[in-house]
Amino acid sequence: MRIILRAIATANFILASGIAFSQPPPAAPTFEVAAIKPSNPDSRDLRLRQSNGLFIATGYTLQRLIAFAYDVELFQVSGGPGWSKSERYDINAKKERDPRLAKPDDDRYRVRSLLENRFNLTIHQESKELPIFALVIGKNGSKLQIAKPAVGSSGVSGRVVNGRTGWIFTDAPVSLLARELSQRLGRPVVDRTGLTAHYDFKLEWTPDQSQPVLQSRDSATAVPSAPGPDSSGPSIFTALQEQLGLKLEAEKGPVAIIVSDRADTPAEN
Repeated sequence: MRIILRAIATANFILASGIAFSQPPPAAPTFEVAAIKPSNPDSRDLRLRQSNGLFIATGYTLQRLIAFAYDVELFQVSGGPGWSKSERYDINAKKERDPRLAKPDDDRYRVRSLLENRFNLTIHQESKELPIFALVIGKNGSKLQIAKPAVGSSGVSGRVVNGRTGWIFTDAPVSLLARELSQRLGRPVVDRTGLTAHYDFKLEWTPDQSQPVLQSRDSATAVPSAPGPDSSGPSIFTALQEQLGLKLEAEKGPVAIIVSDRADTPAEN
């Protein structure tokens, strides 16, 4: 059965890959005011700012806005008119300034409401059998080191892109690595390692020039596909095994896809 819903639907949908749509509260937050205009065609800026009572998205397509609103990756958004993947918009919106009222998913709910009211967006969810990767422990065991006590937030502390692509993780769960791999490889990566601690580690590899450049929904800049002078480094698959003791196994599995049934270009204001 296909479920039709407005972009601000209150049902809690579970993605086939195991990720859940966050459920809006009874009175979902909205922007106090929001200005939408086409991006400068001569600019390739792609930025997202969420701070000081403001939400500013620069160079965002409707597809990317949907991915942000529902906390999924770009490859999980399909359908819609052709312009939804190519026409870019700048959004400058105002929200409440009292940080005591803020909740982690509030901006996602606000963007859902914006998409419904300004783009007339209607969507539904489908489950499709698609190629996925399972992240598992290699035959020689994990090489991950338990994170050292540190001051600061957990998660990816930095990403190094200098021809030879690399990530540095600090106090990070393996699920975060799976998420980064999913964004980089353009398909779901399911964490089946059974590792539950947080770890400090880095991963370095040489990009495959034959593969297209992929961006995550929140990428500020494209990741260059061409390697630096040293092109003899390991692939991301080999690097996982050699450096972390983990490996990716290709298989097929159900993946939830958000399908855009209707969308209109917003009136500029």
